[in-house]
Amino acid sequence: MSYYLPTKSILGLAIFPIASVLPLPDGAAAQSAEAQLLGETIDQYCSRCHSDRRSEAGLSLEGIDLSQVGEHGSIAESVVSKFRNRTMPPVGRPRPDEETYDALAGWLESEIDRYAIDNPDPGRTETFHRLNRSEYANAVRDLLALEVDVEELLPADNYDEYGFDNMADVLTVSPALMERYLS
Repeated sequence: MSYYLPTKSILGLAIFPIASVLPLPDGAAAQSAEAQLLGETIDQYCSRCHSDRRSEAGLSLEGIDLSQVGEHGSIAESVVSKFRNRTMPPVGRPRPDEETYDALAGWLESEIDRYAIDNPDPGRTETFHRLNRSEYANAVRDLLALEVDVEELLPADNYDEYGFDNMADVLTVSPALMERYLS
C-alpha cells in the first residue's frame, strides 16, 4: 500500500511553520495592535450596554470585524464622535484615559479614511437629466415671470418607447441643443 502526498501539500506544510514566526510588516503590526486595543476598550467599557442582548440606543458592537472598521463606517463615525466628545461611556461609569480616547479616535478616523480611499463612491452614475421643453418653459415662467415659446426656440424632445419625453435616458444634451439654450 503506497501513500501519495502531493508536492504542493508538502511545500505548504514546510512553509507554514516558517511563515507563522515571521514578523508582520510594521503597518500590519501597528494596525492589529490598535484593533486589539479597540477590542479591549469595547469589551471593558462598551459591551455591557452595546451588545446584541442589550443594544442601548439601537447600537450593538458585537460581531463587528475590527480589522475591517471601514466596512462599518456609520458605526465607526458614531464611535469617533462619542470618543472625541467624551460622551461615552456616560459620566459616572468607568472611562478610558485621555490617551486611549485620542489614540482610538485617531486610529478609527484613519481607518475610515483608508477605506474611503480604497473604496471610492462615485455617487450617482445615472444619465444626466435635463429639462424637457415643457419643463424648461415652466421653469422660465416661474422664475422670471416670462412666457417663452420654447417650441420655436428649442429643438423637439425625443420620446421613449412608451411616448414619454421626460425620461433621462432619452433627454440627451446635443451640441445643437446646448447652442440653443445659450443663445
